[in-house]
Amino acid sequence: MSIETNGDSNSVEWRGHKYDYEWIDGTNINNFKPYTLVSGVCFNKEGKILIMNEHGRWRFPGGQSLSGSRQKESPENTLIREVKEETNVLLKNDRNTLLGAYKVKKVNSKKPEYYQIYYFSEISQILLREKDPENQKILGIEFVDTKNLLGYLHWGEEGTFLLKAIIKEYNKRQNNQK
Repeated sequence: MSIETNGDSNSVEWRGHKYDYEWIDGTNINNFKPYTLVSGVCFNKEGKILIMNEHGRWRFPGGQSLSGSRQKESPENTLIREVKEETNVLLKNDRNTLLGAYKVKKVNSKKPEYYQIYYFSEISQILLREKDPENQKILGIEFVDTKNLLGYLHWGEEGTFLLKAIIKEYNKRQNNQK
């Protein structure tokens, strides 16, 4: 995967295709439809962020909603389920805040743009690691400081927008606890 920054345009090459993307702050889920991915920026009690390693790349836990089921799964329920499946970490159900989303558009495609949603979440419990039911693997996880996060994720300049949203929400919550 390679990332380029061309002035106002940010692009990523993924599996032979080029995509333009842009970070959009927001707390209204209706502004981010259609979405293809829901991820969580999950903090432990020490203020470190949970990341996971899949296929040699670090990322936030998350995934796709169960669109094939009769029940439509909410983005927040997708987040809670995916974090549990991939990392065996439980989230505080009432402490998930929508940070915003990346708007993604495949270059030279007539397909419409879509969104990848990010939530700020707090961890309630870390359980004994089990295999992910989707791929039957135990994925590597780490807890990292915000100052080291971009060293793991390698998201370039565009990643700083998400990082700023993460730090803003974290500081807001810390101030509310005082």
